[in-house]
Amino acid sequence: MTTTDRLIAEVLAAAAEPIVGRVRLQKIFYLLEQRGLGSGLRFHYHHYGPYSRELDGALDRAQAVQGVEEKIAYRQVDGMPYSIFSLREKAIAGHPSAVGGLAANEAHSLIGATTAKSSTVLELAATIHWLKNVEKVSDWKKELVRRKGAKTEKGRMEEAIGLLEKLGLSSANLPRLINPVWKRAAPPGAAPLPYPPPQPSPRKRGGSFGTISCASETVAPCAASLG
Repeated sequence: MTTTDRLIAEVLAAAAEPIVGRVRLQKIFYLLEQRGLGSGLRFHYHHYGPYSRELDGALDRAQAVQGVEEKIAYRQVDGMPYSIFSLREKAIAGHPSAVGGLAANEAHSLIGATTAKSSTVLELAATIHWLKNVEKVSDWKKELVRRKGAKTEKGRMEEAIGLLEKLGLSSANLPRLINPVWKRAAPPGAAPLPYPPPQPSPRKRGGSFGTISCASETVAPCAASLG
């Protein structure tokens, strides 16, 4: 199986343009996984929806050995930092025929559909898929509004639903979700597992920035954002 750091490089190569924001990269990987990327990454629900710690850790390895570059830029509105991921020239030789378990042209098309949307719409799309297919929430729209609040307004929920349809991940299509961390049965005789599942404690990423959101619906999320 292709290593996660190599998959990051292949996804960037298929994107053919930089991917802006850690939140965006996380959601792209989550959605591609449902289409058969085959990374084997384990996701759990975090502040911004489905999130993989393994993917976050692999970013450092990808920069060290796969030619991935992370540039830190700063928002004009408030000076908060965010990441821009790109691939150094000739980091991947030739034109790969596949990205993980996806054909290269399919991966390019899917990634292009995600990069055309805002980070907020991507967050909503991934969360909708998670609520419907992992947590099995019947009234997922009500739960989405409860968790995401104003992010669901101004047509963004509808845009996220449309994105899932474009990606082939609507209710008419069977998902391929791999290894949701919290989705496990309680031992016999034990109390049911809590719903929603308990959230992991935020962790520091170094410097003065922690895991508090510094994203907005109109600009890229900051480098300190986790999920």
